[in-house]
Amino acid sequence: MKAAFTQAGFEVFDLTGTARERSIKFRELKLQVKTGKKFDFMYSESATIPPMLGDPNHFPHPFLDAQIFAWFKRNGIPQSVFYRDIYWRFDEYVERVGKPLAAVMRLIYRMELSLYRRYMTRIYVPSLQMAAEIPQLVDTRVGELPPGGNTIDAQAENYPIRLLYVGGIGAHYQLHELVAAAKVNPDFFLTICTANNRWNEVANEYDISGCSNIRVVHRSSDELLDLYRNANIAAIVVNPTHYWRFAVPVKLFEYVNYGKPIIVSSGTLASQIVADNEWGWVINNDRADIERTLRYLADYPRQITQATERVLAKRSEHTWEARAKKVAADLSNFSPESSTADLT
Repeated sequence: MKAAFTQAGFEVFDLTGTARERSIKFRELKLQVKTGKKFDFMYSESATIPPMLGDPNHFPHPFLDAQIFAWFKRNGIPQSVFYRDIYWRFDEYVERVGKPLAAVMRLIYRMELSLYRRYMTRIYVPSLQMAAEIPQLVDTRVGELPPGGNTIDAQAENYPIRLLYVGGIGAHYQLHELVAAAKVNPDFFLTICTANNRWNEVANEYDISGCSNIRVVHRSSDELLDLYRNANIAAIVVNPTHYWRFAVPVKLFEYVNYGKPIIVSSGTLASQIVADNEWGWVINNDRADIERTLRYLADYPRQITQATERVLAKRSEHTWEARAKKVAADLSNFSPESSTADLT
């Protein structure tokens, strides 16, 4: 988002870093305002842990962020935060960290939300469905801000079927039915791109040895381009747990920005987005349904071409720059020629 604000024409004051670094930058920011600098709005993002514990050593700094937010409010500068994660609300979090630590951390998470409720002009979340999972966000100024992407052309032939999945694998990312469907159909090709350590934890669950049409790779960033150039359909075919009812995977909009139609599990928020935009095919997370859909697309490849065209027509609306412009429109009169954004 920092780069996106710059691309949108804003001058950005960077207030990120450790508590010490932010404290130094905050003094500089106040000095600039005192000498006449004008700031139109502030955009910030929460981490997966509360900012008071955000330093690498997790030493608590309980007052710094409150001081910064209070100063913005006193100076009449609209401010916002993107609240990205609610993993701490689920039983899995307690199982992972233990009850004593979970009880303390949940208290700190609620304190963080209270801080945002008090000071933020707008609290952004990936989806309004996620906001509904958080009682502390009821009756607050919540806005939806899904992930974005960077538009990159990656044209591919629409036959044979070459599926690509990019993302996590594990408890919330179960690909068993997708892999099972590919195993028995050697004329369908599936590439799974995930972290090496994550794959090693679950590889025995999938047993793809001897499956020449299935490969697992570990790539990121610019290394992904060749994968997208080889694929003609992107996949989000997972077990639709409760998490998927409100989750908006970053990869959904990465797929869109690479121009790929998407096959996606029903019962997920991602499937609603794909269906609403006609970006692909909503199917059951069932190997027979997956196989049936892929067989149909193999027989009628024009369906892939048409879905790809619909994705390409809409992808400019879902870039990171488009997301930055939305924030600017929400928080100020959008005027890139004279506007300045602050990033914390």
